[in-house]
Amino acid sequence: LLLEPTIVFICIFVPICSPQEHLNNDFVWKFETTQNLQRQFMTDLYNASASLSLYPNSLEPYTKIQGLLESHCQRVFNDTCQWHFSPPFNGTQVDQRASKEREGANRANAVILYICCADEQEFGDLLWSLKFLDLNFNDFFSYPIFIFHDNLSPAQISTVRQSTRSEVSIHRVELFAPTFLSPRQKPSWFAGYSLGFRNMIHFFTMQLADHPALRSYDYFWRIDSDCFLIGRVWTDPFHFLDRQNFKYGFVSTSREPDQLTEGLWDLVERFRLIQGIPPSSWMRFRWSGFVFSTSSVVSRLDFWRLPQVRQYLQQVDRAGGIYEHRWSDAAIQTLAASLYLAPQELVQLIFIPTWHRNHALLPQPWVDDESRLPDGFPRRRAGGAREGGRSGDSAAARQSSGPGAPKSPSRTRNEL
Repeated sequence: LLLEPTIVFICIFVPICSPQEHLNNDFVWKFETTQNLQRQFMTDLYNASASLSLYPNSLEPYTKIQGLLESHCQRVFNDTCQWHFSPPFNGTQVDQRASKEREGANRANAVILYICCADEQEFGDLLWSLKFLDLNFNDFFSYPIFIFHDNLSPAQISTVRQSTRSEVSIHRVELFAPTFLSPRQKPSWFAGYSLGFRNMIHFFTMQLADHPALRSYDYFWRIDSDCFLIGRVWTDPFHFLDRQNFKYGFVSTSREPDQLTEGLWDLVERFRLIQGIPPSSWMRFRWSGFVFSTSSVVSRLDFWRLPQVRQYLQQVDRAGGIYEHRWSDAAIQTLAASLYLAPQELVQLIFIPTWHRNHALLPQPWVDDESRLPDGFPRRRAGGAREGGRSGDSAAARQSSGPGAPKSPSRTRNEL
């Protein structure tokens, strides 16, 4: 009993402090122990997702996926997960259009991005994320995948290439804090977040759009290594954004705690007033920490290269809040969108079934029944009541929301 807290302390903190210590014995013990506990769960989840891809009109794989995630949520997150539902799709009809979109000549000028890995656990997550990505999207659309890293070994790079059927490009990057920040502004740890984690935030917000490997691309889809596509993505999100002239597409929303946003809103408001930018039409009140989650986000690259957006990012960078207060890339990008994007340029990509930590956007079966909506809910009778007396609303209306969230999901569903 006395030794257990010591072991946990060493396993959590020692390997993360220094990239060179990733393969020390303590860390390998932690990685193997965690993987042994999770391997069967991830295997079962992958098999259920594979079954869903083969039989999209069968109810069994849907209930299997939900049951697995609910069990995992109770075990790992003390039953504090957020459950939302992706609109159902008639796979036969949707796949006819998708087959045209995924032809090489019609493929969008786009790339899928990861950054990895802080530790061996994250590396294991990356391998699973790539497997789910292949299964539910890239086996059909064949987009290139870029993996940015600062410490992958040749053996790990070889393992990545063997773990995916996709075309993978590996790019080593130097992750470091800006030299203009004082030591006081970049502590080794803040609120449980390492300096390396905040370096990653800095890379995604300040450096990604200008990386030489991305210069020729129009769109990127950023996926976190611990984010998994648990259901078939029937529609190419890059084509979807392009057809509707959306600039930024997000899957889910969340709220940043006050401790991790200290000073950010005041900085952005001062910048807005100095630049003469009118108040946002969709974020009209003081920002409450509402963000578009960046665990899975699709965006046009040229938006982040606009001079006015660069100027905003430079102001945020010079303030040092990424390192001093752990301002997140989600918060910084959400506020950039509030300054420079109209509601009709933002969209929630609720057709991408995703699991990330304690948030899941679950797929739903198609119900081919005239008395019911495709998601199984009874159709409304005249006067607005639902047939069968069941309360609730359709899938698109049950999505996560927040102050200032764009009201685009219903449009998304109707056009699919």
